[in-house]
Amino acid sequence: MTGNRLAGRFAVVIGGGAGIGRAIALQLARDGAHVSVVGRTAARLAETASLASSPMATHVCDITDHRAVEHLAENIAQQNGGLDILICNSAIGVNAMLHETSSETSTPSSPPISAAHTCVCKWEFD
Repeated sequence: MTGNRLAGRFAVVIGGGAGIGRAIALQLARDGAHVSVVGRTAARLAETASLASSPMATHVCDITDHRAVEHLAENIAQQNGGLDILICNSAIGVNAMLHETSSETSTPSSPPISAAHTCVCKWEFD
């Protein structure tokens, strides 16, 4: 389904530079949302934006860097004022056998969850 069902809505897609995140960002744009994509690689984000049916903002950010995520959340909050949709589609994997990892390296969901928490708190309470 495409159209304007999300017109006037603001969406952020963390991990929007490729794959599922890119597909989600592009669909949100087709549905009328104002979309910002976040990722580590400027070229991938620019490619996603170039494929969009409407202008799409890009933000380079390593979500494992808590200060960078705080800065990102502040910038997006100042630019857009609010948030309607947050997609946290990033993950960090470890290329090792499970028995070769520690508890610190075997929790791929921790940085994305932390990033989502930081963004939601900044956008909800400012």
